[in-house]
Amino acid sequence: MNRTILSLLFISVVFLIAGCCNCTNEEQVFSSSDLEWFPEGEVGDSIVFENGNGETKTLYINTKEEYFSKEKCAGPCCTCPEDNAAFYDFQFTGEEIPNTLGIREGLTINLTKTGNILQKTFSWSCIYGSFHDFDSSLDTLTVNNKLYRDVLVKNLDVCQIRKIFFCKKIGLIRFDYVDGVWERME
Repeated sequence: MNRTILSLLFISVVFLIAGCCNCTNEEQVFSSSDLEWFPEGEVGDSIVFENGNGETKTLYINTKEEYFSKEKCAGPCCTCPEDNAAFYDFQFTGEEIPNTLGIREGLTINLTKTGNILQKTFSWSCIYGSFHDFDSSLDTLTVNNKLYRDVLVKNLDVCQIRKIFFCKKIGLIRFDYVDGVWERME
């Protein structure tokens, strides 16, 4: 009988150990090349854009935040993260758009890194303005007498926006609405 109890105890311990998760997930960290999607600057910094009529729009860095998923148990005796992920949110917005219940004009960038795979989501001022990558690139683009290199272009047809022009580390440099072009002033 003691032998049977010892055998059952041994088998139970083996199953318990075998049922534990193998914590091979490493903490997710954004590399310097991942963070190039965000313009330099701090929350509260602003950029002014001007159209052909001399009107201006000011966009502000409202959010620039990095955070990580909480640890979850993926097995009966472990504490490794089940959904090990890192997140980075960036909002570059201006005034509230009339009749939109709080939607602000501007660009939002969200990065999610899981298993060392980076997913990018960009949004322009409305739920239909989301995209994961740019359509094309230009070697150079001159905006207000300043030459920008390696410019990314996104064609949109939502929320009155038609095109977004973007440079890594610099951010938004131009956006085209149906009624005109807004260019970054420096």
